Amino acid sequence: PVIRLEHEMSLKLTDGTEEPWSSQTVKSPDISDSSTIPANQCVRGFVSFEVPEGSTPQQVIFRPSPIQTYQWTAR
Repeated sequence: PVIRLEHEMSLKLTDGTEEPWSSQTVKSPDISDSSTIPANQCVRGFVSFEVPEGSTPQQVIFRPSPIQTYQWTAR
């Protein structure tokens, strides 16, 4: 299987809504142009999220499959 990052990562806000990642990554290395990751492979880098004014990030969410969800606390 191949993971398509652009559909699998989002930023959950404290109001419960989720924002997709931005194609405008502001730090290098940028993994937003790594649109796929082959099975059993890794990439290392940064993604950016646009946070609406007045919103507070809560978690970064990664869903590589319908039955798997990984969450990290946003700081």
